[in-house]
Amino acid sequence: MKQLLIIGGGVAAAESALAARAQDPESRIVVLSEESVPPYRRPALSGLVGDAAVDLDKLLLHPAEFYAQRKIALHLNVRVERIDPERHCAISSDGRRFDYDRLIVATGSRANRPPIPGAELPVAMAFRSYADLLELRSRLDSGVRRAAVIGAGLLGLELAEALLRRNCQVELLDHQDRLLSRSIDASGSAFLLRRLEQINGLKIHLSSRVQAIEPDRVRLADRDDLPVDLVVFSAGSRPEAPVLPGMEDGKRLPVDNELKTAWPDVFAAGDVAEGPWFNPGLYLPARDMGRAAGTIAMGGKADCAWGAFPVRLAAFGVKLFAYGAVDEAIGSPAQTTDADFVREFRRSDGRLAGVVLIGNVSAAATYQREIDAAGASR
Repeated sequence: MKQLLIIGGGVAAAESALAARAQDPESRIVVLSEESVPPYRRPALSGLVGDAAVDLDKLLLHPAEFYAQRKIALHLNVRVERIDPERHCAISSDGRRFDYDRLIVATGSRANRPPIPGAELPVAMAFRSYADLLELRSRLDSGVRRAAVIGAGLLGLELAEALLRRNCQVELLDHQDRLLSRSIDASGSAFLLRRLEQINGLKIHLSSRVQAIEPDRVRLADRDDLPVDLVVFSAGSRPEAPVLPGMEDGKRLPVDNELKTAWPDVFAAGDVAEGPWFNPGLYLPARDMGRAAGTIAMGGKADCAWGAFPVRLAAFGVKLFAYGAVDEAIGSPAQTTDADFVREFRRSDGRLAGVVLIGNVSAAATYQREIDAAGASR
């Protein structure tokens, strides 16, 4: 009986295991997760910062018994230090050896800590895991009232809203000169900024360069210091890959169109995989890659020709949807009201290639279908 070993504790690992079991009802499937709890919905973490209590059951993708019922052996609190492709085994930090016939690396990514003086001080923390959620809630319970969030991406915005709900004054900082520059156009960024500047208790500092973090303040290079009780990093993430021969720390694992790596019988899925397509490091691509990897690793076929994935945000009472090719060169004039923003992006032949919606996003599904039908998302 062959054994599939999956390393990771996120959605890619969970979906790999379930797809593998659906493909092969008999083989052994073992999942090694560094987390203390079963795989969960990582995008939901920020929303739980401001809740009265954490309901773990609602956060989990499935309870532990769900995996046991499907004969998937889920091992928690196991950190894999290295992989030996020649011997077809993985070695954990406590020296245990886990053999495999096929291996899927789905270890996701870890939060970036920018190289800022003071980034390792107790006042500062990263936010990406369930353990981070518990730590942040504990700090807030101890009386934190002034918080700085470094990084104004999707997670940074959601986290800033959650901190506001916990009665914090929030300073949101980003080195970019506009919001969500990787996801939406400049006019959409400007519209979103105007909406968020109306939020009481929130101050947004764009084009800001953090000079240092001190126990009670954030020092900026070109403006006044910001008094704080807490600094939370939300400045992107780095792939979290176990050591494989020739791999550099913090680099993604190169894969082909079937998610196979250069090492025999080793596949990769989720944030840690670098394939011949754009990997945005988001939840939905990780889910789909996990499903494909599990199916292929057990001898099945799966479509790995992924196109675009939608960008969604719901924070501060503002909803946002972006999809497809958001290219300034093909953008139509934006249609705006005080509360809503719509901008379409069309090819020279008139086909819809992309869209940005802010405020009223009820037409999101219609736009997505039109873009997919035009083949513009691939």
